[in-house]
Amino acid sequence: MKQATLILLSLVAKSVPSLCEETWSIQKIMDSCTDQTHRLCDPGGIFSKNAKAKIQEQIYHLEDTCLVKCNNSDENEIPNVQMSIVIVPKIDEASHKTKDAPAEFFATTLHNRWGVGNVICGKSTGILLFVSILDRSMFISTSNGVQPILTSTRLESIMEQKMKSYLKEEKYAEALEEYIRTVEEYFAKGLPSFWEEYFGVCLIISIFICVCIADCIQKRKGREYALVHSQLTKLDREKALALMGKYKCTSCPICLENFQLVPDEAVGHQNEERVTSKKEKYIGSDGKPIQVLKCGHAFDASCWEDWITKGSAGFDGKCPICRQDINSSPTPSSKFTRQTDVNASENTNPETSYHDDNSTLHRRHQGVVNNDNDDIIQRRRLYNDERNFRLMRLGARYPRYIRTSQLERWARSDYQGDLVRDQDFVRSDPRTQANEDIRRGESSSYSGSRSYGGGSSSGGSGGSW
Repeated sequence: MKQATLILLSLVAKSVPSLCEETWSIQKIMDSCTDQTHRLCDPGGIFSKNAKAKIQEQIYHLEDTCLVKCNNSDENEIPNVQMSIVIVPKIDEASHKTKDAPAEFFATTLHNRWGVGNVICGKSTGILLFVSILDRSMFISTSNGVQPILTSTRLESIMEQKMKSYLKEEKYAEALEEYIRTVEEYFAKGLPSFWEEYFGVCLIISIFICVCIADCIQKRKGREYALVHSQLTKLDREKALALMGKYKCTSCPICLENFQLVPDEAVGHQNEERVTSKKEKYIGSDGKPIQVLKCGHAFDASCWEDWITKGSAGFDGKCPICRQDINSSPTPSSKFTRQTDVNASENTNPETSYHDDNSTLHRRHQGVVNNDNDDIIQRRRLYNDERNFRLMRLGARYPRYIRTSQLERWARSDYQGDLVRDQDFVRSDPRTQANEDIRRGESSSYSGSRSYGGGSSSGGSGGSW
């Protein structure tokens, strides 16, 4: 009894061909599917009789409802769409000797040999879907008459979003039913809109633009940080010079731009005795004479004019750095102004000054005792006022890197660290923030013959699962 059962099972297995054993060539498929009224070609017997009948009925309904309009024809001559589906267990690779993908070659060849689609006024209306199960590949071949509606974008959408999930679960009948239904929907919608057709392209372009913008922003932040770093380094260096009594103001405290050094030749022969002076001569970064207040603080003339006319709190008649009363609106110095020295003392030789600059520096230090220690303290205090003002201006221009808490900490008399090494400033470095982000990221109806109308393939789209 047991032996008889085994013999019976072996006979049944031999009578049912395995998908892995059976391969199909184009000629073999054509020899098996000779009845063109049957739109579903299933030579391997993958579907049951009922499943075939259901799919066949769907295809007939699509062909009766989906039309391709021909501008040069009458309404009675409007051709209907013809659809064919070929599904095989496996492709015979030996019969495929072209460079095209096997599924594409089989689909376009069968489309052309069978002539799927009606032909009228130069348009063909055929659609052929070829599916090879064990090769896990498929291709939809389309004629030129249906391509305006079944664009490559829509074909890819059908395969990717409608069919693949069913094919992966080996629900082949459901995959074909969804394919037919979606094609019918696209014909009902008509031509695709611009956004439907080019959404993917627009999305890629948008992402590319966003990446470029983000890169530009990151580079701009890097340049800004480098500039702030340079300014803070300069302030640290100037602090050391101020402690040694060698600090010179070489930039505008408002805009922080460097004054322009004037070459000696620019002064001319009328001031030859001035040219021989060892002191450097400057004009503002705006090319105008430097504006020097009675307290000795120097500014670009343009910056000072903006400050007294457009100041946020209104000009109160005082120096923005040391808060000393300037008594009256100061006038710019002559065409070339000698470098102002915030550390000038009463012992400065007036003969080495240029016009009124040295006298203003003398008035700045009137009342200061000649005691060396007191003089050093006064120099530090005067420099600290200017340093804090410059830091405030730097923070106003670059609040991303210099915050109020940092300004308050740096302004304390007991702060001795380097500004560029301040932890809050170091953490604001765009490169540091980028590295932290990376680490976190890891963490109408038609009646007629059902035979094919002599159409041909004009391309298509394929995929795999």
